[in-house]
Amino acid sequence: MRALRTFLVFGAGAILIAGAAAHEVDTAVTDEDRAYGARVLANAGYAAENDDQDLHGSFDAQVETILAVQDAVLKATPDGTGLPQGQPREPKDVFIAGQGLCFDRSRAIEKILSGLGFETRHLAIYSTAEHGLLRALVTPGTASHALTEVRTLRGWMLVDSNARWIGLGPDGAVHGIEAIQARDPFRTEWAAIVPEPASWPLFSEPFTYVIGLYSRHGKFFPPYNQVPDVNYAQLLQNF
Repeated sequence: MRALRTFLVFGAGAILIAGAAAHEVDTAVTDEDRAYGARVLANAGYAAENDDQDLHGSFDAQVETILAVQDAVLKATPDGTGLPQGQPREPKDVFIAGQGLCFDRSRAIEKILSGLGFETRHLAIYSTAEHGLLRALVTPGTASHALTEVRTLRGWMLVDSNARWIGLGPDGAVHGIEAIQARDPFRTEWAAIVPEPASWPLFSEPFTYVIGLYSRHGKFFPPYNQVPDVNYAQLLQNF
């Protein structure tokens, strides 16, 4: 009986681990991602490769590239309608469709930046103006936004997915989600090279965020069911 219980426990654990792995959002950059990332950049008039820039040695070059990728993805998705649930939303898909909302655009931004050698992570933001933290996460219809953090030589920096805004201050300091959440009210002065204000006005209200959560409903990435879409390595960065 003891051996049977041990077998059942290990068997159940293996099933849970396999199930979790099957539902994890894959962040690996494929050859197809690279090819369509290059097309997204070229379509907006940017060089597909950055061989002339030392992205790991120059912060200014990093910012230039980040702004170029953001601008290119926004130009590639002039229709701000989100791709339907239950289908892929990789750089190829948003480029061919010519559309995408924050959750589609941020995925393309992350894939293209990752392909250029940056470390990125995905952020899901939820307003807590009407609900507490836990209720905000589980209540359908809670105002939300998806965007990206990219690691620069000066730390994690926010990259918006619906506007040409990045978390770069006039003093050259970078601002990630943690710093912005701690600031009250939301900072309104940004570097002169930041073309637009942040797209999400709720930054000026209380909010919570989850790193590595791509959807609560599980319909953005395979296997397209009710299990939330997450990347576990990024999810652990919340703790």
